[in-house]
Amino acid sequence: MIYYFDSSVIVKRYIEEKGTSGVRAIICPPLINIIHISTITAVEVVAALSRRYRIKEISENCYKDTVNMFLQDSKIQYYSNNVSEEVIDEAIKLAKSFPLRAYDAIQLATALMINTEYKRRGVAELTFVSSDRNLCKVAVDNRLQVINPEET
Repeated sequence: MIYYFDSSVIVKRYIEEKGTSGVRAIICPPLINIIHISTITAVEVVAALSRRYRIKEISENCYKDTVNMFLQDSKIQYYSNNVSEEVIDEAIKLAKSFPLRAYDAIQLATALMINTEYKRRGVAELTFVSSDRNLCKVAVDNRLQVINPEET
C-alpha cells in the first residue's frame, strides 16, 4: 500500500498518544508499505517535539532520542518529497478554496501531486493519513482516500 503521512501522524509513531497503534500498524513491518512525507515534515515534527519538551510533557532524554530517531528514520523509511513550485501553486489554490493553515495546504498539495503521478503511471492510489479532522475532510473533498488513526 502507498501512504502519505502528515506531521501529526509521524509524531504518533514516536510519542504514545491516541492513534499511535494505528500508525505503528501501517509502519510495521517495514518495507511492506510505501510512506511518503514532505520535506517540511521534518520542521513540523521537530517543532512539535520541541514544544512538548518545553512544556515538560517529555523529558530531555526522550526529546533528544526521539528527534534523533525520527531524523534517522526519515532518511531510510520515508520517501521525502520536495516542496516544488508546482506544490506551492497547488497549495495556494487549496488555501484559497478551503480553511487550511499554510503547512497543511503544503502537506495536502504534496499528497495530491504524488497521487496524480501514481495514477498517471497506473499504480494504486495513495491513502492520506492525518489526525487533523479538518485536513482529512479537505483531503476527502479532493478525492483522496483518508485514514484518521484517531478514529479507527
